[in-house]
Amino acid sequence: MSRPCLDGRPALEANDRTSYLTIDDEYDTVHASDGLSRFGAYLALRLPAVLSADAEVIEDPQRWAAFAWATAAPPVMSPGYVEWADPVEDVRIDWDEYGSLVAEIVARTGPPVRFTGWAGWDRDWRGHLIEPCCAKRVVLGRTLLRVQLEDIPLPLPPRDTSSRQELVVVAKATVRVLAAALHDLTGAALAELGGMA
Repeated sequence: MSRPCLDGRPALEANDRTSYLTIDDEYDTVHASDGLSRFGAYLALRLPAVLSADAEVIEDPQRWAAFAWATAAPPVMSPGYVEWADPVEDVRIDWDEYGSLVAEIVARTGPPVRFTGWAGWDRDWRGHLIEPCCAKRVVLGRTLLRVQLEDIPLPLPPRDTSSRQELVVVAKATVRVLAAALHDLTGAALAELGGMA
């Protein structure tokens, strides 16, 4: 069952998996050094430096969304508040030169043509795609999906950045909205690409 975000829209349930993305609220709370949220601790550490470089982060929902996502995801958090699975290798969200929010997803795929005698992606004991360790000739395919995140009703940035609780609630709602949008916009394409690796 979904619960509403701050603005009344449905959010991903804690510990839910949306296509290739996973958000784990339970891990975030259980492993929090402050008893509230690991994610919140990272937000509080990063926010002063980000604000000194770009004060609009707490005024513009798109800038806030990019900041919240970057903080929630690897490599900033490891494990991340949001993580991804095969075939996805990386997910970045930022705004482009036109002020639009853009997601770039790198997916591991097979090569565009058959290479005889060349090794491709291998799989670890859990079935995850990994680079082969002992091959002399390797060909690895990657595909970049770039999608504009338009018409997504993003939560407003927190009004009181000194309130750890408000910071965490708004940031988590933002990440859930972004994850749901990415699933809707790219889930089918990534399922197809997953069969090519």
